[in-house]
This record gives sequence, structure tokens and C-alpha cells, in this order.
Amino acid sequence: MSERNIEVSIIIPVYNSEKTILNTINSILEQSYRNYEVIIVDDGSSDNTFKYIEGIIDSRSLNNFHIYKQKNGGPSSARNRGAEYSRGKYIAFLDSDDTWDKSKLSIQVEIHKNFGPCISGCPAGNSRVVNGDGDIIELPLDKLILKNYFLTSSIMVDRKIFFSTGRFDESFRYMEDWELWIRCAHISQAFIIDSTKYINYGDGKALFGESGLSGNLSKMFSYCLKMRTKLYNKRIYSKNRVMNILIYLYLYYFEYVRYIRRIFITKIRKFRSKS
Repeated sequence: MSERNIEVSIIIPVYNSEKTILNTINSILEQSYRNYEVIIVDDGSSDNTFKYIEGIIDSRSLNNFHIYKQKNGGPSSARNRGAEYSRGKYIAFLDSDDTWDKSKLSIQVEIHKNFGPCISGCPAGNSRVVNGDGDIIELPLDKLILKNYFLTSSIMVDRKIFFSTGRFDESFRYMEDWELWIRCAHISQAFIIDSTKYINYGDGKALFGESGLSGNLSKMFSYCLKMRTKLYNKRIYSKNRVMNILIYLYLYYFEYVRYIRRIFITKIRKFRSKS
């Protein structure tokens, strides 16, 4: 298959992912949609991740899989580098401990062909928009600004939309995904597949308050506030309304309420796990 004819580029950042990446790769190989390439970026792993993945690629002759190394710069940096190496018309993101349902890519490619340049994805946790029956729903920008409905590993975005927005903001260590989805939706459309069945997220771990970056609630909170300020400075709110100071203050203090709520939820979850 000619590289110029590739439709989907799948970007996977990896960091010490030797124990989880095989399931992730297998879920790609099981996709019913086949016109893709896979770009894996090793973000400065200290274990055997790079050689392990090279071994999988070589032993299975996966000619449409490519792996690159970089110094540790965080997931935003790795995803941006992966996008630079990519060739596809559409860019899909997948984390190294997540897996896809076999129909995931085919459904999203159809969405992008039917609706034109857009961003699409699946809901995170309990973020189903209606009833979780798998309907394809347009997500208004002001609704996406209030809550991140998308899992990073569910996202597909048109290449020209991704690069037009300026890609992931590498100054963000947290919330970099949500902040980008908002910028993409601001210049195009956002669609959500209203079902959680298409992504197996980190072997069932919670969306916040556990392992990884999402385990640090205080830093997540501080970057939420940074995101709110950035959106205010750019006056991004909805298609027909700019963000004014009153909306900004409402969203700013809304984050305080959400932060306190998450602390309580995390404490209750930990208490229940011990009992």
C-alpha cells in the first residue's frame, strides 16, 4: 500500500510500556478497517520498551508499524512528534495501556467522510451524552468546554484540523488533550459516538485519582485553571458567542467545585477499597 494512500495514522506514545503494549497492538491488528499506519513514539523509556516493540514489529513483519525514539518530553510532545511523522488524512490517538473494539476505526472513518473535517471520539466513563446506545451526536462547543466528554484513546481528527490548531500545547502537563479538543471543535465540528464499548481504558482504572498523571488531583486542578485562562484570552466559548469575563469567572470557580468533589470521590473510593 502506497504511503500516499494511507487514510488513518494511529499515534501511540509509549513510556515504560513493555507490560501493556502487546494488547494495544493486538487490538489494532484486529480492526475491521485496514487502511492505516501506526506511529509509535518512545518517550525516553528507561526499560526495554523500544526493543520489545521492535521485536514485535520485526517478528510479525508489520510493515505499516513504525517506532521512533525521543528524549522524555511528556505525552503531548510524543503525540506531536508522531503526528509529524504521519501520512494519513485522519489522525487517531491511542495510549499504550488502552485497547479498541474491532469496529472502532471503521465507524469513525465513516463519520469523517460523511460530515467533513471534524473531531470525533467516544465518551469517558459516565460521560455518555444521552443513553449510551451508540448514536452519533454532534457535541456543541460550549458543552465540550464545560466537560471533557472524550477519552484521548478514542479521538480521531482530520489532519488539517490538527495542524491548523497548532497541535498539542506542550506547556501543558495535564489537560493538554481536553484543551486541544476544544480548539479543534472551535474551527470545525465535534461528534461523539455515544457508547463506552469501543474503548477499554487502562484495564478499567478510574479516570482520575488513581495511577499515572490522572492520579495527581491538585496538578490537574491547576492546569484546568490554566486552560480556562487560555480560552478566555482567545475568547473561545461557542460558535456564536465569545467568552466574556462573567463566563470566565463562572467556569473558573466551577473548577473549584469540581476539584473539591473529586477529592471527596477519591477519598470514598480509597476507603471502600480498604474495607
